[in-house]
Amino acid sequence: MALLSFQIIIIFWLLKYVCLYDSYSGDISPYVKTRVNNIDSRVQVVSNHDAAERTKSAYLGASFKKLPQHCLKVQCSYTCFNGRQKEIVSDIQYAISISNHSESCDVIDELRLYNYEFINATVGIGFLSTFGDKVKDIYIAISNVTAIENGAFGEGIFNKIILEDLRLKDITNGIFRNISEDLKGIYITQREEPVQCIYPSFLDSVKFQIEHLVIRVGLECVRNVTAHDPVMGLLAFVDFSYNNFSSQLLEDTFSKLTMVERFVLSNSNIMYLPQYIFQGMEYLEYLDISHNKLKTISSSIFGSRTIAQNVRIIANDNVWHCDCTLQYEMNTIFCIIKTTNVLLVSRGFQELLGI
Repeated sequence: MALLSFQIIIIFWLLKYVCLYDSYSGDISPYVKTRVNNIDSRVQVVSNHDAAERTKSAYLGASFKKLPQHCLKVQCSYTCFNGRQKEIVSDIQYAISISNHSESCDVIDELRLYNYEFINATVGIGFLSTFGDKVKDIYIAISNVTAIENGAFGEGIFNKIILEDLRLKDITNGIFRNISEDLKGIYITQREEPVQCIYPSFLDSVKFQIEHLVIRVGLECVRNVTAHDPVMGLLAFVDFSYNNFSSQLLEDTFSKLTMVERFVLSNSNIMYLPQYIFQGMEYLEYLDISHNKLKTISSSIFGSRTIAQNVRIIANDNVWHCDCTLQYEMNTIFCIIKTTNVLLVSRGFQELLGI
């Protein structure tokens, strides 16, 4: 039994940090990642109840006598695989029953639901039943979910809500209705099936409390997320990478993001940055505009103010049209020689600038 418990713990941590955290960038955010290929095959070994009595996982490099139930528990965190919404409570209760009873948890620090089947493909009100007010961080990934009922996360104590690779068609105004003041981070990643619509006031319920926002869903226009009153005064980290902005960005698109310190816009098909688009971001420390389709750039993107000397700017892998005009603008914006700003560009452009 001791050996089995030890092996389960090893499997859990391998799954958590290898399968689900493979590509996190610690320099930016603990929830910014690139999806792992073939992740289903990596977790199948711990969820296939029809497997043989003794199973060996080539990927995990471990063998065990009997496969665990849907949920694995380590301390006060649970990772659950391949179940159904109506079984969430029983899966958690079973994991509690076979764990060390000395580890009593009144609150679940983290609940991960991987490949769970939800009724009517919808995350509905009360989907966690008796655990609805006992979960701090909720993670729902690679499930059949196409919709989230208004108020589905209400009455809880969620600190972070992470939704990854679902099948959401839209994100409605009331998705965070009745949410508690505990919520500080929203992370939505959906690259295989782009979200078709995000309603204009979708952040209204959390506009005075949200600190981290990740929207990576193939979105074509982000104005309906950031361009409504009032200013989001606590929002310090924003990741809008892996969207499809093209030439849709306007001067006031990010005008409400006045407190942002880290801003990621990479891999979003951006063709043009209009004047003054970053002018209100006086606390900006990190800006990533890499892996887009920018040909040129102007110092007017920051308005009339001089950008701070300690800002780190990533601008590599664009389609820069390297000429004297761009060279002048780049030197004006980044002061490459005179300040500590960091600019990453293509090798050909480095040669043009003599760096």
